[in-house]
Amino acid sequence: SSDMALLAGWVHWLAFDLFVGAWLARRLDAAGVARTVQAPILLATFMAGPVGLVLGLLTEAGATRLGPRAEAAR
Repeated sequence: SSDMALLAGWVHWLAFDLFVGAWLARRLDAAGVARTVQAPILLATFMAGPVGLVLGLLTEAGATRLGPRAEAAR
């Protein structure tokens, strides 16, 4: 029975990481973050969930904050 509990835990963990990764990718796309920047963040989300989530949210905040300035500089 402990094998079934372990399997249930892993399935839950992977589903959560994949859901958070998809949600984060949509937010980063909307913020205009390049996919080359998103790739390591999404990998970190899959491998170490909360670390990748924090990195993604900080990146989104930076992109959102710098967005108008970056476009004005062009």
